[in-house]
Amino acid sequence: MLKGKYLSQDEITNIKKLLARTELTLQQIGARTACAKSTIVAINRKFAIRFYNGRRSEWIVNVDAQGSPRPEN
Repeated sequence: MLKGKYLSQDEITNIKKLLARTELTLQQIGARTACAKSTIVAINRKFAIRFYNGRRSEWIVNVDAQGSPRPEN
């Protein structure tokens, strides 16, 4: 098992597309892309693609997410 693997820009773009365009869970996306679920969660948070509102099985896709990270506060 690899730890601390760096992701290419293409891999990040693919994960962002899977988050925005599919009904796959975070675990399923992680399995498909050979990444840890925590990596998928970090990408989702950075780019604000899905909002879970305290639910694990339901989410809302942010239609305004254009692939740019959330502004730092």
